[in-house]
Amino acid sequence: MPYAVGILDLHADARAAVAEVGAVPEGSLVVGTMESVTSYRLMPLIEHMHLRFPRVRLAMRPGVCERTYEAIRDGSYDCGFVIDDASERSGLESVTLCAEPLSLVAEPGHRLVEAGEVTVAELRKERVLGTEPGCAYRDLFESVLTGQDVEPFPILEVGPTDTIKRGVAEGLGISLLPTVVVREELRSGRLVKLPWSVEGRLHTRLLWRRGGERPALRALIETAARSVAEGG
Repeated sequence: MPYAVGILDLHADARAAVAEVGAVPEGSLVVGTMESVTSYRLMPLIEHMHLRFPRVRLAMRPGVCERTYEAIRDGSYDCGFVIDDASERSGLESVTLCAEPLSLVAEPGHRLVEAGEVTVAELRKERVLGTEPGCAYRDLFESVLTGQDVEPFPILEVGPTDTIKRGVAEGLGISLLPTVVVREELRSGRLVKLPWSVEGRLHTRLLWRRGGERPALRALIETAARSVAEGG
């Protein structure tokens, strides 16, 4: 299957190479993404692509990072947006779009809000809400809380980020989320940021299979970099 996919990609590249110079990008792109990235980073990108390249059709496929990596490798997806540690992934090319700071959030009346410095030992006493495994910021927090234990720290998996935020706001637990996801809640006071930060940096990236570029994908890569930079 990988060889067959490679042959089809080469065929598409060959057709593009002999096409008229300056031809308008066209065709379908199946794009893996994360719910948090789509909702808070990609809506301007989707709008820009629709206006500038109306003959390129995007099909967004939400999922966790590991699933997206594999789907790009096996040709199910043309590319994918992820939040990860920006490490090299076998067989994949990437462009880093922006850093993704993380915020540990709780409801305003939480006992740790007034703490001078929150320790991991204190956090281990809390109920933690998160997404399913395979999401970089959930896995990072789980690793910190697990420490040297044999059994992973229990994360209450409640679904997508909007559900997590509602649960946190209602006092169900705390959660580590990308700051961009909770920006409005922090501004309004519905959520508060606890005085704790995790070591390590995550980034939003766009990845695609090495050698799999074609005009429509190149248009998406260029538009993504510009759109995220403008969006802040």
